[in-house]
Amino acid sequence: MLTLPLRLLVFIVVNFLLLPINLRRWLRRRPEWLTVKLEGHVAERPARRRFLRRSRGVSVASLNELARRLVGDRRVRGVVLEIESLDVGWARLDSLRAAVSAIRRSGHRVVAHLSSPGNRELYVALACDEVLCDESGPVSLVGLMLERGFYGEALRRLGIDPEIDRIGAYKSFAETFTHGEMSAENRAALDAILDALSERLIAAIAEGRKLDPARARELVDGGPYLASQARAAGLLDGVLYRDEVPARLGGGKPARMLEADRYLASRPRWIGLALRRRRTIAVLTLEGAIVPGEGTSFPQQALGADAAGRALGDLREDGSVAAVVLHVDSRGGSSAASDRIWRDVVRLGEKKPVIAFLGDVAASGGYYIVAPCALIVAQPSTLTGSIGVVAGKLSLERLLARLGVGTTVLTRGRAAAMGSFRRGFDEEERSRLRAEIAGVYGQFVDKVAAGRKLGREAVDAVGQGRVWLGEAAATRGLVDRTGSLADAIAVAEERARRRPRERFVTRDAAPRPRRTSLLRSLAGATVWDALGSWRALARERVVLFAVDLPDVH
Repeated sequence: MLTLPLRLLVFIVVNFLLLPINLRRWLRRRPEWLTVKLEGHVAERPARRRFLRRSRGVSVASLNELARRLVGDRRVRGVVLEIESLDVGWARLDSLRAAVSAIRRSGHRVVAHLSSPGNRELYVALACDEVLCDESGPVSLVGLMLERGFYGEALRRLGIDPEIDRIGAYKSFAETFTHGEMSAENRAALDAILDALSERLIAAIAEGRKLDPARARELVDGGPYLASQARAAGLLDGVLYRDEVPARLGGGKPARMLEADRYLASRPRWIGLALRRRRTIAVLTLEGAIVPGEGTSFPQQALGADAAGRALGDLREDGSVAAVVLHVDSRGGSSAASDRIWRDVVRLGEKKPVIAFLGDVAASGGYYIVAPCALIVAQPSTLTGSIGVVAGKLSLERLLARLGVGTTVLTRGRAAAMGSFRRGFDEEERSRLRAEIAGVYGQFVDKVAAGRKLGREAVDAVGQGRVWLGEAAATRGLVDRTGSLADAIAVAEERARRRPRERFVTRDAAPRPRRTSLLRSLAGATVWDALGSWRALARERVVLFAVDLPDVH
């Protein structure tokens, strides 16, 4: 470690060398407005840089960084958000709205420009000072909808018998394969979620457009609109194309526009004099279906218990890490894999504070792994809970017989063939399966009760497989507070602080699956890796902490 005089010398020399570059940046003509394109999947944190690959795209964190940089910069009048075709959940939309509010609190106007907006795009835009739209398509404010199919009858007609059991009246994952229509319990849970999200959308319209809630509800029921109709109804402030926006903002003379990432890159950079080495707050992102082994990112994201365990272990042993924020976005998966990750979270929490932030969905196994965290933060629209268990198999016995495929089963052990897809369960096997998932459910409830410091009966009452929005989960003790990832990081800093005003560095972390061959290393996530993870999940007799939630549009 460098001594203070040597560090002071390095500080002076480096900043002297940076002086010409910073002067050029400072004297460069400044923009009047910044532009940010919000499109597709907008992540909470920027993608990690990889070899020969730059991180691309806007993130919630980059918007918050923009808000911080704009404080005191009066040469920039505001920010234009170009919003189009957002592919994120409602919790991420809450994060985007919070970031927009942060930019407005910096003393700058925020203008949204939309193109064929739907519910999601309008929900974010209504947090801005001004909402503009082009004429390229309808304004699809039509209210919220979810739909799902039930394939139980279709499977039985094909000769496939779903033999699936569950613990929890609301544990609806199995219904997709066993039912022909939605159960009353599933309908009640989903109706409550739709009601709450709909009220949040209506409240956003009322607040953003300065209307009473009754009028906002009428606007939702009256959609979709042409852009001109939406303008007349008060949903929009103007109808014009994107190329016309600079002239509107400049009062006739086009305003000087600059992309926000170029603005951030053009700011003068100085090297600070670190009298002490800053400790780190690590943000570990755990996302995807939870599976045994290493996990994969193809054909879909899967969180491997082994890879997650190594990442948690590395953070536990890293002396520079003062606290950890677990950013979880998972619908769950294997019960055994979830339990192994839970154990690694417990071990991490024995050495340093662990704060959880729940993304769009952190339910079933996704909730199980955060139960031991010191504090849980979720967005109001996060889907969480689903404390329940489902297990079973699809029996192909009748289908194989219909196709003329014979089956011979040789076993040593009464329950050896329980996992075979070639035949169904007998009564004793069903009883054993029921006892197994009852024990796993009891373990789930006990660990949530211990982590959340609740009674077992209280956890069971809000469990039974029911999914809650973050706001409702907070009132029932499953979540400590609602807020953003930035709020969770602030809590982690508070818990880790050893002296007043100690400052931290925030860095991102993620599980890194091991690959055992040169070909896999060069190719990245391969089909082979993907099949390996899902085969490992299937071998566990499909005892799942999983939730099947359709998207709300």
